[in-house]
Amino acid sequence: MRRAILAVVGALTLGGVATAGEPKMEELIARQVACRAPSPPGAALLDLKRANLIDAKPVWVTNRLNYFKLKRPLMVEGLRVVGVFGFDDSGQFPFVRSRGTGPADVFGVVTSSSDTLIARWRSRYAGKEIVWDNESDFGPGFAQIYCSKASGADE
Repeated sequence: MRRAILAVVGALTLGGVATAGEPKMEELIARQVACRAPSPPGAALLDLKRANLIDAKPVWVTNRLNYFKLKRPLMVEGLRVVGVFGFDDSGQFPFVRSRGTGPADVFGVVTSSSDTLIARWRSRYAGKEIVWDNESDFGPGFAQIYCSKASGADE
C-alpha cells in the first residue's frame, strides 16, 4: 500500500498524473512563457502550488497580476527562474484581486539571467509575441518574460 501511494505521489506533475512521455515541470513552464501551453495560466500556477514550488498566497499583487517567489530556483531552458506570475479568468486558481482592469491571460517568469541569455532564449521562439521587461518588481538584477494573450501571442 505504501509503495502504491508513493508511486502516485511521485507521478504528479503539472497537469495531473505523469506518463512516461510527459515533459518535466520546467518544460511546461517554458511552454506557458513561450505562448505554447494548452492550459490557462491559473492551471500552471495551481500545479506549481501542488508541487510545493510556490505558496498559495502571492508575495504581491499589482494590476491583478499575482507574483510568487519560487521556493527554489528552477532552470528553464537555460534561464534561472526565481519567480512566476500570472492571471486568468478561468477560475482554476484563487487569484488575489486588486483594483484596476483585469489583464488578459498572462503567465510569466522572473529571471536573474543575463540579457544575453534571455535574448538567446527568446530567439528560439521567432514569430511569437513574448514580452520581455528588463525591470521587475523583484528589484534590480531581475527581468520578466511573459506570454500575454493581449499581446496577440499565439497559443
